[in-house]
Amino acid sequence: MPAVSLPSEPAAPPRCRCGHDRTHARVHAEPRYGFWAWLLLLNGASAVPRRVVYRCGRCGEAVETVTDPRELRRIH
Repeated sequence: MPAVSLPSEPAAPPRCRCGHDRTHARVHAEPRYGFWAWLLLLNGASAVPRRVVYRCGRCGEAVETVTDPRELRRIH
């Protein structure tokens, strides 16, 4: 008989040492762009970043880094 897997609880979102997650007002997004994206931005076009680092404004710790292309397009 195959083993039955129980549904697991969703993982808690990552937090900084202050206890803030990426949805908190003190946490801001820092987009990181590649060379070609910077050329687009300098010409007035929009570009999707390579990664977004969410950083706490109080302690300066990086809360979370997003590099998934689908998530980056959704954030953009």
